[in-house]
Amino acid sequence: QKTAYEIYQCDWSSDVCSSDLTQLEHLNQELTRRQNELTTLLNQLDIGTLITTPEGHISFLSHIASNMLNQDIDHVLGKPWEEVLSVQEPEQSDLYGMLQRRSADRTKVTISLETSQKKRIWLDVDVKDDPQCTERKLFFLYDTTEIHDLRRLLNQQAHFQAQIGRA
Repeated sequence: QKTAYEIYQCDWSSDVCSSDLTQLEHLNQELTRRQNELTTLLNQLDIGTLITTPEGHISFLSHIASNMLNQDIDHVLGKPWEEVLSVQEPEQSDLYGMLQRRSADRTKVTISLETSQKKRIWLDVDVKDDPQCTERKLFFLYDTTEIHDLRRLLNQQAHFQAQIGRA
């Protein structure tokens, strides 16, 4: 096996270098195929997925997450995750606190945020370390807006019934 530098320094007219180049092209095609399969899989789940670089910038946003957040994928790539999941206190502290814990000790954090269309959404956020690079983070977003809306309606109905009972 040759290193990348040895391949780079090679005389491209030789048969050995041609076979190295062919092998490199084959590996690149295989890597692209597997990346496409993973992207397809993540986009089929009803879970939003956001992946960050070690610096905290978004390197991947699934179509589901894009729809949940009402954000264009190309627009958010490279931005800090805090800018896309912009939440207020105390949720922001909860989320930061969860990131400070060991991966095994983390639990889901419920956040609410307003989309660019001024719609309030509720998400349960589960943060995991990337198994290959613990500085990269995997954010799994579960849309719980309907549950929160139903709770709000039930609370309103209970309040209304309590007022009728007093009258």
